[in-house]
Amino acid sequence: MRVAIASDHAGFEQKQLLAAYLAEDLAQDVLDLGPDSDDRVDYPDFANKVAHAVANGDAEYGVLVCGTGIGMALTADKVAGIRASSITTPEFAALFREHNDKCHQLVGIDLAAATAERYETCMKLTQEFMRHTYHRDDLYLDEVDRRFVEEFEFYLKTHRGCCHNTATKYLKNFKKITRIALAREWMQRDPFAEIRFSLQPVKREMPEKAEIERLMHKEIDIPRLAQTRDLFIFCCFTGLAFSDIKQLAPEHIVTDMQGHRWIRKPRQKTGNMCNIPLLEIPARILQRYRTDPECVAHNVLLPVSSNQKMNAYLKELADICGIRKQLTTHCARHFFATYTLANGVSIESVAKMLGHSDTKMTRHYAKFSETVIGREMEMFGQKLTSAAAE
Repeated sequence: MRVAIASDHAGFEQKQLLAAYLAEDLAQDVLDLGPDSDDRVDYPDFANKVAHAVANGDAEYGVLVCGTGIGMALTADKVAGIRASSITTPEFAALFREHNDKCHQLVGIDLAAATAERYETCMKLTQEFMRHTYHRDDLYLDEVDRRFVEEFEFYLKTHRGCCHNTATKYLKNFKKITRIALAREWMQRDPFAEIRFSLQPVKREMPEKAEIERLMHKEIDIPRLAQTRDLFIFCCFTGLAFSDIKQLAPEHIVTDMQGHRWIRKPRQKTGNMCNIPLLEIPARILQRYRTDPECVAHNVLLPVSSNQKMNAYLKELADICGIRKQLTTHCARHFFATYTLANGVSIESVAKMLGHSDTKMTRHYAKFSETVIGREMEMFGQKLTSAAAE
């Protein structure tokens, strides 16, 4: 195979290296059409040489190297029978891999492990989509356009069964990679231009206090279900997320000057500190597993399996207890927020216990129940009565 190659002065050094690679490493017949030095030249002259060499059959392929790749591609494209494409970047998956490798190195410094894993999942889904739609393992960055984004979203919702919010979160992860490419000037057009993300409101099913009490007092003879029940109840009365109870260690339990015990632990997801009074119910659960062999071996306080197994076991528990709601490890955190607010704890204190940096996030977790509304309206009514009496 014969390859015609040329460059402008900016691409001269790269052209020399590429010509040597084609000839020596790949054993190709290289037709070097100049220039012979890095002195300033007019790039259209050399773009025309390569384009005509290919058009006339003197070479099967042509390679043009310049500062941006745009001008030479436009010039070569004007020659009849020639289709030139500007390739200025690494392939998309290579950039994604570079980004994810850096994320893994930042785990524990600036990022949580779950964040790095989310980007890995997004990269896996992106490559699956490229193989499904383009029948290729990778694409050049300039091939990632608006249509790619729209087709990727469609693929996530149809072939992968993602709901709107899940698909949107993956697209946000994907967008970060395109932002890096745009910042490095490896992409000429933003594929997300004029695309605005929006999440749909989610109506979460949350157990009522009576259902939690029913679960607590139900006789459970199956060890794996009894253990799952303990972990779920612990989350309900501490507000800790699954990833945090999995890593809960003896050093996270502290005693203050008044003798009260607290859970003080940075959140695995954000690093924000949680300050949670250790109530009697979760304290009893910790005592139950004080000598558990798995806990002792791993220096943790609770024997936590995978999140998937726990949610599967919680489904069994809900059926046994006649709870017609989907119990998950995450809804326990929502129960804690709502239950504490309903019993007079301020939203600022709840935010502190949940490890939120402000109360805006806490409001997403807490469902303002009739108890809260009734109590506040009663206080309001008392104020009105007092004012009228005066």
